[in-house]
Amino acid sequence: DFDVETRDIQGDAEQMKYYGELSVFLKKQIAGDLTVTPSLGPLDEEVAQTPFTATMTRGRRRLGRIGAGEAMSLKFENDVIDQDVVLEGFEIDPVDNVGRR
Repeated sequence: DFDVETRDIQGDAEQMKYYGELSVFLKKQIAGDLTVTPSLGPLDEEVAQTPFTATMTRGRRRLGRIGAGEAMSLKFENDVIDQDVVLEGFEIDPVDNVGRR
């Protein structure tokens, strides 16, 4: 059982951010999936968005764009008993202020 949530990721207080494409880096496994659920909204009031599914048979997976909000967090889940999950990292690119260039 694997269940990990990141702390809130935010920039300037009350500044809307655009969180771009999410990539996860996993240790390759024979089988299995990792569910990644982004949450967006005001700090400490984020609302869960549509989850992404990362196949653990590949080392790096591009999952999709997250969206816009003042703060963002990620929840990583795998509920298969006795299945190894090694999350080596994640990347969100780009992260920009909304309305600025």
